[in-house]
Amino acid sequence: MITTRTIRTAQLSHSQICDWEWMVRSNPWLTSPFFRPEFTLAVGRVRTDVRVIVVEKQDVPVAFLPFQLAANGEHIAVGASLNDFQGVISTPDARFSMDKILRHAGVRRMFCPKLMDGQHRFDSFVVAENASPFVDLSNGYCAWEEDLKRRGAGLLKRLARKERKLVRDLGTVHLEYHTTSTGILQQLITWKKNQYRRTNEKDTFAVTWTNALLHNLLAVSQDSELQPLLSAMYAGKKLIAAHYCLTAQGVCHSWIPAYDPAFRRYSPGKLLLRRLLFEAPERSIERFDFGAGDEPYKYHFANDASSVRRVMIDRNPLRRWVRSNAHHARISVKHSLIGPRLIALRDRLQSAIRNVQPAQEPSSLMDTLLETIAIESSVTTRPEVKEIQQDAETSASDVQLSATSTTSH
Repeated sequence: MITTRTIRTAQLSHSQICDWEWMVRSNPWLTSPFFRPEFTLAVGRVRTDVRVIVVEKQDVPVAFLPFQLAANGEHIAVGASLNDFQGVISTPDARFSMDKILRHAGVRRMFCPKLMDGQHRFDSFVVAENASPFVDLSNGYCAWEEDLKRRGAGLLKRLARKERKLVRDLGTVHLEYHTTSTGILQQLITWKKNQYRRTNEKDTFAVTWTNALLHNLLAVSQDSELQPLLSAMYAGKKLIAAHYCLTAQGVCHSWIPAYDPAFRRYSPGKLLLRRLLFEAPERSIERFDFGAGDEPYKYHFANDASSVRRVMIDRNPLRRWVRSNAHHARISVKHSLIGPRLIALRDRLQSAIRNVQPAQEPSSLMDTLLETIAIESSVTTRPEVKEIQQDAETSASDVQLSATSTTSH
């Protein structure tokens, strides 16, 4: 008989963490650092609303599903937008109904925009599928470079020209493969925040817990299976780019890249990335993941791609229908003839709103609108949701103090 329990991350026993670890190692779909128990535990230390659904058969764990709560009470993937690969932790041969598990756990709404679903457990909830490009380095850097040349890409030649010019203008270019400098991390975050502002994107670092998460992970012990990789590139003595990755099990995941916009013409982000790929095989990295997204540079470097699914679970059929169709409508408009104009208008409106609103947790305007037309909005009054939200409210100051202390070191 299958049973479920929902617990806090601090309640995970050593035995359960070992079971989680074994499932990750035995399942080829779970090689990403985001599936590691250490990632969920790290998010649980900076957010008080992180929970794990433990699926058991005869008191033996057969699956884990970590999550946190959005502002509207909806279950979302642990780490929210900072989690590029989401899914159920289980062995590849585990058999159970995901729908029944979620019902039994009392989950009425859940949103996972980047779900890895190798066992097709979420087929009935899929709204869309997207490519997630990566670089296969299993045959070494030279094999990747030769493949790039065979495809007729002039990327490497262009980067070589830009690097020669950068050397002439500023001095020798060198890469610090990994640093634990909090000063460099803070500069990376500042560059990224400025990038969000320039491009009118939601600022991931407008909330305290995201900053604390990056700082805490940078300080993990060297014996942890999940390791940070903060790389810095200099021209002469000038720091011009940095790239924060997560690594585990021979996989490196590109997480937070940014550069000094004053040196944009040299493509410093791409120069750093090429050097990272050159170093990676020597550091036992066989795969470099970019995560889903339509940024051109990802596809310029990538030689393969996996698939992630946009999953929307909602027991309210009207709300699910509206949200699903709204997503497809946005995609259609984005790629239409009027798409660029509407995107420009959206950017201007978002910029105006940010100028009059204080920084707050990123949330979806569409979700807010849908709440007002939904037939059911009882999710935010469910006792278990209220308990998690109250925990988050009472501990918010503790998380803020922790992040401030971490950042100041």
